[in-house]
Amino acid sequence: MEIVPGEPTGDPHDAIRNPPGRPWGIAFTLIFSAVIAIVYVVTSGFVVSVSVGLLSVHKPQIDLQAQLSQLMSNGFVISIASISGSIVGSALIVLAASLRRGLALSEYLCLKPVPLPLLGKWLVAVIILLALADLSNWLLARPIVPPFMVQVYATAEFKSLLFLAIVVAAPLVEELFFRGFLFAGLANSRLGPRCTIAITAIAWGSIHTQYELIDILLICFLGVIFGIARWKTGSIYTTMVLHALTNLGALIEVWLLALIGM
Repeated sequence: MEIVPGEPTGDPHDAIRNPPGRPWGIAFTLIFSAVIAIVYVVTSGFVVSVSVGLLSVHKPQIDLQAQLSQLMSNGFVISIASISGSIVGSALIVLAASLRRGLALSEYLCLKPVPLPLLGKWLVAVIILLALADLSNWLLARPIVPPFMVQVYATAEFKSLLFLAIVVAAPLVEELFFRGFLFAGLANSRLGPRCTIAITAIAWGSIHTQYELIDILLICFLGVIFGIARWKTGSIYTTMVLHALTNLGALIEVWLLALIGM
């Protein structure tokens, strides 16, 4: 049966999936999303720029272009940039959703509790998917851990800060944005949930340009899984946990790699 956003279906979870109020339409959703994305990039870029500026003052003979390239994969700089961007980006997402009258913030962004058994099922599904991805990389003679992640971990002076950035900050702002604000605006339009799941998955995967194409495709597929989980459970907390688990798994793998000296 085709589900029309905003109309009751008889499903007991319909009140969660289709709140009585409506989010911003496509136009305003895309405008707000563009502003949020630009501010996030500017905030993160500012951190990198400051780092380059400080280096140029203390080491005027340094090759700034080469140093900038190195800073883009420097674990410490990425941690600071990610955390600062997450704080600013999350605040803007909450503000944009709050400006919409007639719809509570918890409804707009699907900030709803998830039963542990249901969450557990999604966790198991994602763990199996990640294991299959690692197996595929091994069979294809590809590195299980992307070189970019190895470089980031090796240059992270404060591992706890990197953990905070990758396992907490990144899942928070990215899920609020892609499976929260953007998803709500598109799914409640003529696009519907199915197209929205695909669009948000592709958009999410496309921002991970630091990885190879095959890794980006895997991220897009993972985005589809996250989108389905968000829609079926009616909660963005589900995808935040799944996202955090995925990033934690990557950190553990790169830690093990460093531990055995490979």
